[in-house]
Amino acid sequence: MLYTLWLKLRELLTGTPSLQFQTEAMSASPSYEQFRNLFREWVWYRDWFGNSLRERWPLLVFLIAFQSLYFPINQVVSGGVHLYIPQIDGNIPRLSIFVIPYALGFGLMPFFPLIAAWKFPRQLFQEYTLAFFSVMVIGFTIWLVMPAYIVKHSFEPHGFFDHLLYQLYDGDSTYGTHNSFPSSHVYYVTLAMVYFWRKWPKQWISWATFTVANAASTVFTHQHYFADVVAGFALTWFVVWLTCRHLLPFIRRREVHFGVADIHGKSLHRR
Repeated sequence: MLYTLWLKLRELLTGTPSLQFQTEAMSASPSYEQFRNLFREWVWYRDWFGNSLRERWPLLVFLIAFQSLYFPINQVVSGGVHLYIPQIDGNIPRLSIFVIPYALGFGLMPFFPLIAAWKFPRQLFQEYTLAFFSVMVIGFTIWLVMPAYIVKHSFEPHGFFDHLLYQLYDGDSTYGTHNSFPSSHVYYVTLAMVYFWRKWPKQWISWATFTVANAASTVFTHQHYFADVVAGFALTWFVVWLTCRHLLPFIRRREVHFGVADIHGKSLHRR
């Protein structure tokens, strides 16, 4: 309606018939077909998974930015469930030395996709990023639909590791104590270790050791409950299965359709 009024006003002011103005405007401005072709070129025909870090950086930036939603989600949720199991969690001691593997796992989380983008071949990078994005979507959804929180008990620090753990507790209090179930600390690290093992199978002892130490650190620092850790492992297993069985074949069929890669995920270097 507003556009029609504008055409009438322009006709009165300039003396140019509305039909002629519409024809001129359509020829001067990009058409729907041009926009569609541009969209296809930059989205559907783009090789997002690439063969090098230079080609992969837009996807990498998106994944790390999406991962940072952890913090606002923790701020907006409240209440929820308390998954403390007295028979299990009540018998797990606080071992402050485990703050080291806990902090290491937390610090490395943003670097796992970077390492994958730098070192993984296209097919493995594609599978990892699909799994990584899926685990975030599912994990974030669970946090929003069923918030779960941790009750942390204060303690008097004695010694170096106690003081480190005390600082960790203090830092956590600034952005909330939710987002506990499932443990992102577990599923981020475990998922990365699964694909690191796929890339470097000879170092499987290192990947397995770090996975176990990371999971143990979440309960021995009392940052998570036992149920959070089990759910983190279960979600990792489900996402790897979902990616291999459904997501990866779907994406590769789409890539074949748009001429980006073959059915095995090998880039065709379409430009």
